Amino acid sequence: MKIKMGRFISGGLVGLGCGLFVSYKLIGNRLYEYQNRSDKFEQMFHLCNRWVMDKQRGRNISDYLKKHNYNTVAIYGMNYLGRTLLSELQQMQVDVRYAVDRVVNLSEIDIYKPDDNLPDADVMIVTAVFDFAHIKEEMVQKVSCSIVSLEEII
Repeated sequence: MKIKMGRFISGGLVGLGCGLFVSYKLIGNRLYEYQNRSDKFEQMFHLCNRWVMDKQRGRNISDYLKKHNYNTVAIYGMNYLGRTLLSELQQMQVDVRYAVDRVVNLSEIDIYKPDDNLPDADVMIVTAVFDFAHIKEEMVQKVSCSIVSLEEII
């Protein structure tokens, strides 16, 4: 009877330990996810702050484009920063040829998915600054133009 009770308790403790380990892994993964998201939004906040400060000083993204002889633009990422960039470039009469996004959510301009055949442009501005290195690596095989981060421009 003692042996059976011992096995029962041991089995219960092993089960509890496994359950706690799985819970710890799930919580750890969720915390990691939240931290990444927090870092992403913090980076976007600082970028937007510098962008506003530049605008207040009379600097525009179109100045950067002219300085580098970029006449036609493609925008990668049409979430918050991408839509704001599109609006600014349109106000400055910059020729925005198209955008690239995984989710087509806009109809003002042509939007392609990353796997599509992409038209020519002089520069692709990546607004997904948190994932720029990965996106550039992916896009350098798809387009022959310069690929720059919005963060680099600002």
